[in-house]
Amino acid sequence: MSIKRIQIVRPAVWGFFVSLVAIGFLLGLQTLRVRRIIQHPADFEEERRNTARSDIQAAFQNYSTHLFDVVRRIGADSTITKSLSENRPESASLTFRRLDQFHEDDGVSVDITDAQGNVLAWAGRSVEQNYRPRFRMRNSDTLLFVTHADLQIFLTAGTAIGDGAFLALASVPLESDFPIA
Repeated sequence: MSIKRIQIVRPAVWGFFVSLVAIGFLLGLQTLRVRRIIQHPADFEEERRNTARSDIQAAFQNYSTHLFDVVRRIGADSTITKSLSENRPESASLTFRRLDQFHEDDGVSVDITDAQGNVLAWAGRSVEQNYRPRFRMRNSDTLLFVTHADLQIFLTAGTAIGDGAFLALASVPLESDFPIA
């Protein structure tokens, strides 16, 4: 064998053995993990439950914070509350145009209701046609609830706007990947 051939073979042999050792190490770690799970399944299940619980709580908090941010921005828009109070056809079209600015691509839909829960204006998919049953449970200027509409479950946040004469509600689907049965 020539010296050049030995120089080419040596890195390949080293690479092969290093790869073999790495695979052996990873298989050993995997075997230890599986043994730990088999010997202490309760610990593993508790860890999974805690992780799932914290993930769900964080996602719920993010959704509700985002929805309350949307309805607060609607409430801060004086054009919307003024046009709703005027109760004229021209004002209604302005309200719908302004609400379209709050309807976002991430699935958030927006409803404006009167104090009794009748939907006056919306942008996106209206989750409920009449919020009256939801308002009976209301005891503050804000509300947060989960509702089932068609095949999806929605989280809805709302707050009073226009001196309490109207409510702005924002909804987002909680399930985005669900099987069609």
